[in-house]
Amino acid sequence: MKIGVSGTSGFVGGRVRSFFLNKGDEIITLTRHDLLKDYNSLLEKINTADIIIHLSGASLLRRWSKKNKAVIRSSRINTTRNLTTAIREAERPPSLFISTSAVGIYQSNGVHSEDDFVYDMGFPGQICKNWEAEAMQAVKKCRVAIFRFGIILDKKEGAFAKMVKIYKTGFGGTIASGKQPVAWVHIEDVLRAYEFTMHNPRIHGAVNIVSPGVIQSAEYTRMLARKLHKPHLFPLPGWALRLRYGKGAILLTEGQSVVPKRLLDCGFTFKYPLLKDALDELVP
Repeated sequence: MKIGVSGTSGFVGGRVRSFFLNKGDEIITLTRHDLLKDYNSLLEKINTADIIIHLSGASLLRRWSKKNKAVIRSSRINTTRNLTTAIREAERPPSLFISTSAVGIYQSNGVHSEDDFVYDMGFPGQICKNWEAEAMQAVKKCRVAIFRFGIILDKKEGAFAKMVKIYKTGFGGTIASGKQPVAWVHIEDVLRAYEFTMHNPRIHGAVNIVSPGVIQSAEYTRMLARKLHKPHLFPLPGWALRLRYGKGAILLTEGQSVVPKRLLDCGFTFKYPLLKDALDELVP
C-alpha cells in the first residue's frame, strides 16, 4: 500500500512513517514545499497514493502573537486546503484521508465525545474548527477521518519525554492548579488507531484519539514522580506559564475531559487504557 504522509520531520509523523515502513508499506513524503509552494508536485504525489495522512502543523504552545498566529494558521489551514484541493482534482484520488486536529476544539468544562460536545470559543477552538472544515472538503472524493489528538505519550519525543527529564532532576511538581483534566494517549495506541481506521470503513469524521483513562493533572504528575522515585514538591504556577507563553499558557493551565467513543463503538481495544499501564511501559 502507498501512503502519503505530511509532517514526517515531526514527532508523530516520523513515528507514523517508521511504523508503516516496518509493515512493508511504501511511504510518499508530502513536504512543506509540496503543501505550500509546489501544487503540481503535490497533485502528482496524491495521484499515486492509496491513503493520505496529514500531520503538518506548527505547535500551538507558544505566545499567540500576530506573527505566531499567522504561522499556526498557515501550517494547518493553508496546507490542508491545498491538500484537499489536490485530492478533489486528482484523477486517482486516495480511498482515505486522515487529517489531524486536537481535543483543544472542546471547552474545558464538561465531558466530550464525538457526538456530545461543546466547542471552545477561543483561539484553539477556532483554529481546530477551521482546520477540520478544510479537511472535510475531501469527503467529495474519499472517506475522511479527522484525528483529534490528546497529549501523546512517547518515551523519546514530545512533551512527555521533556517532562520526564525535568522530573529526573528532582524538580517536578503540580502544574498550575493541578485540577485540569489531562486527555492523554500512548503513541502505540495512536499508531494502532491509524491502522485500525484504514481497515474499518465505519470510522469517518471526527475521532477522539485519547485513552479512556482521563485523569486530573495533579494525579498525572504525582504518578510520574512516584514511577521515577522522585519528589513532587516544586509546583509550576499558572502565572509563570502565562509569563512565558502569554495566552498560549491555557494549553497547560486548562484541559479537556474527552472520551474515545467512536473508536470504542467500532471495536478498537486500547493497549494502554490506564495511565499506570502506559507509565509501566514508558518508564521501565
